[in-house]
Amino acid sequence: MLVSGFKSSLDIYYAQSVYKTIRSLRLETAPLIYPSQPHIFKTQTIMTLNGRFTIKGTSAQKLIGRAYIQDESLNPKEIVLRSDNGQTPVFDLKTSGDRTEIKIDGGRTANIHNKLFAVLAPEEPTQTWKIEEISQGGGRKYIIMNDDHQGWTLSEEAPESQIDIRPIVSTKSIPPQHLPGQVWEITPA
Repeated sequence: MLVSGFKSSLDIYYAQSVYKTIRSLRLETAPLIYPSQPHIFKTQTIMTLNGRFTIKGTSAQKLIGRAYIQDESLNPKEIVLRSDNGQTPVFDLKTSGDRTEIKIDGGRTANIHNKLFAVLAPEEPTQTWKIEEISQGGGRKYIIMNDDHQGWTLSEEAPESQIDIRPIVSTKSIPPQHLPGQVWEITPA
């Protein structure tokens, strides 16, 4: 008797071997098998990152951080692609379960009108994020997204362009490939 959605016992064997391989790696990983499309598997690793990190857009190979020129108010501050000027913006990450609070220069990150901001005022809404490791272009590559599968997106590669919040886009290949503007390199500071 075959499991619903699988076309042959070979499909079931393949699914079991993928699952055993992932289990043998002892990662916090779980395969998600789509029965309606038996050859599509997605592995999901939610990362536990705590401490101080730099975040670089892999498509532009530049760090992101708060804008150089800002007012002195408690208004939300833009998170932008930084140009090289010798200063290294550092993010503070604190993970609890599968959610990560991301701060920069004392401001908690938040999605405001589909743009990424650092919120300074305590009464302003903030957000926690899911950070998922992906196997695209080598180690330390991640996507950062909210519960609606909308993630940090570098839409423009011009210096000082603000980070957008857009739906995460990926292929149905194994492993899935993501838009270059949605892939981030997170490294200890």
